[in-house]
Amino acid sequence: MFLNTFSISEKTTRTALNKKSQTGMLAQRDNRGGRPAEFEKSDEARKDAVIKHIQRFPAVESHYCREKTK
Repeated sequence: MFLNTFSISEKTTRTALNKKSQTGMLAQRDNRGGRPAEFEKSDEARKDAVIKHIQRFPAVESHYCREKTK
């Protein structure tokens, strides 16, 4: 009933119970949600990373100008 109520698998429950310490707290980190090192940078460095990412895409003229181009 517990597994069906929360829609979780038996494997997920067993893994969580195996990581539990004697006090009932999780003894091991689950390593989810880690942020890449790039996000630990300053705002300026993050802005530069976004600009570099956008510049990797091929540039295409605006659809307003394409009528005259080849």
